[in-house]
Amino acid sequence: MPLPLLFPFRIDFPDDVQDKKGFIEAWLGHKEALELVETEKVSASIEKEEGVIQLRKFTSDERVQERQLLGLSPACLKDCFPRLDTGDALDVIGPPLLTAKNSLKDGEPKENNESDRFSTLAGQEILDILSGHTILASFPENAPEEGYAPWSLRYSGHQFGQWAGQLGDGRAISILEVANAESPTGAYEMQLKGAGRTPFSRSADGLAVVRSSVREYLCAEAMHALGVPTTRSLALAHLPTLPVLRERVEKAAIVTRVAPSFIRIGSFQALNPPEQMFFLGGGQQSADLDALRILGEYTA
Repeated sequence: MPLPLLFPFRIDFPDDVQDKKGFIEAWLGHKEALELVETEKVSASIEKEEGVIQLRKFTSDERVQERQLLGLSPACLKDCFPRLDTGDALDVIGPPLLTAKNSLKDGEPKENNESDRFSTLAGQEILDILSGHTILASFPENAPEEGYAPWSLRYSGHQFGQWAGQLGDGRAISILEVANAESPTGAYEMQLKGAGRTPFSRSADGLAVVRSSVREYLCAEAMHALGVPTTRSLALAHLPTLPVLRERVEKAAIVTRVAPSFIRIGSFQALNPPEQMFFLGGGQQSADLDALRILGEYTA
C-alpha cells in the first residue's frame, strides 16, 4: 500500500521494548491505510470475473502528511478517464501555463491561502488518493481472495548490461484499473510513483523528489503529444513536509502514471529466469512455468 515515509524509519524505542522487530511492525501497522472512511456513497467500483467489486476509502489517523496538488493533466483526463469526477481540482490549480503568471487581475501570481483549498469532496478525494494519503480497496471478510487493494509487480531483468535477477517495482504502486474501450487492453491502470516502500524496494526508500517528478510529469505528456508511445501523466502531488535523502535533502513528490498495463518483459523473465548464471542481484526465485502460462494467457 502507499506509505510515503522517511526511510530509514525514525523510530524512538521505549526503554522496556524487547522485541524491536515486533515493535517496528506495529509502528508501521498503525500508519497503514486500514481505517474505513465513512462516506455517503461508494467511492468507486470495478468489474471483475466474479462480478462488480465495490471499493471504499481507507486511511489512518496517523497519516497527517501535508499534501498539495501541483498538476492535473486535462489531456490525460479526457483520453483515459473521461468519466472521472475531479470536482474543482482543475479550477484550484488553474490552467497549464508556460509562464509563472496566471489570470488574476494585474497578472499577479496566485498566493496560497485558505481559498485555495478544495471546496468539493471530489477535488479533495483526488488529492488524497493520488498523494497516497487514502487508498481505494475492498476487504471482504468471508472471501479475502476476492478483495482488491493496491499492488506492485515482481519482475526480473538486466541492469547496466548485466543480468540482475529479481528487481520489481521498488517505488511504483498501482492503485486502480478503470475500464476504457479506447485502451488496447480495455482499461487504463493508475500507478503512483514515489509513494513509499514496496516489497521490492530492497534498501531504497521508495520515494521520488520534486525535480525528477516534474520532469517525468511534463515529458510523458509532451512525448504523447509528439506521437511517441509512452506512459501518460495524470497528476503531480507534492509532499512538502516529507524530506527525501539524496545527494542533499530534497522534498517528496508523487507522479500518477497511466498505461494500459504495466506488465513488462521482465514480468515473464521473473517466472522463467536464465539458468546457471552468476549475478549479484535481488534473490531470483526459481522458474514457475505454470504461472508463466497463466500470465501469458492473461496478457494475450
